[in-house]
Amino acid sequence: AEAPAEPAPAEPAPARAAAPAAAAPGPKAAPPRAAAREEPARTPAPAAEAAPASAAPKPLGTVLREVRPQATAQDLAMAKSKLMQIGIKSTDDLLGALKEGGLADSLAGAGLATASDLVQACAGYFGVTVPARGSAPARAKSAPKAKAAPTVPKPKLWEIVGGADTGGLRVRKAADKNAEAMEEKLACGAVVEELELVESRLHYKKHRGVGPEEGWILVDLKGRELARRVDDVEEEKAEEAAAEEEKAEE
Repeated sequence: AEAPAEPAPAEPAPARAAAPAAAAPGPKAAPPRAAAREEPARTPAPAAEAAPASAAPKPLGTVLREVRPQATAQDLAMAKSKLMQIGIKSTDDLLGALKEGGLADSLAGAGLATASDLVQACAGYFGVTVPARGSAPARAKSAPKAKAAPTVPKPKLWEIVGGADTGGLRVRKAADKNAEAMEEKLACGAVVEELELVESRLHYKKHRGVGPEEGWILVDLKGRELARRVDDVEEEKAEEAAAEEEKAEE
């Protein structure tokens, strides 16, 4: 008889997967840093606009019209005329005078009846305080420069000292020694004004005394003095008078 079949061996149970080895404890990880606080973006400041160039000051007449809009054209013209009369010819001059003080007195002195009202109105227009009377010197009225008087040359006078023994000096009609002589002579003691002197010949115009009104004479003849400058005569007379006084004192 056939031997019974051996039972088939049982299949081994599948092995369990080994548990993974526990990881060795390592250093603790640093906690994550807080995110940096974001600054809000700054809006760039707008570039400063360039300051506009200072406007040119208004003409003086325009300022006066704006200061006193109710005034007539004649009154404004009068006010401007008086301002210019005391040396205020521009708006800058007016502003400076207001700050200095004394403008009302100066305008009143120039004959402007509404001087005080005008000054107060101008002060309000410019926004300045007018100094109290007496705290600042009044703006001096610019006096017109006196024109120098033309220099008038002093006339050169001659006194006739010769010709006493001949009835006076011969007078000719021209400088030439052979020129025609006049009938009348120039008497000793006469004073004449020099018009022209050519060497020893004098063209004269009579100042006082006896003789022709004008002509030519000799002031010196061969070293003999016939006429002498009045300045020299007066100086000589003064010396003689001084000498006489000295003698009298002695």
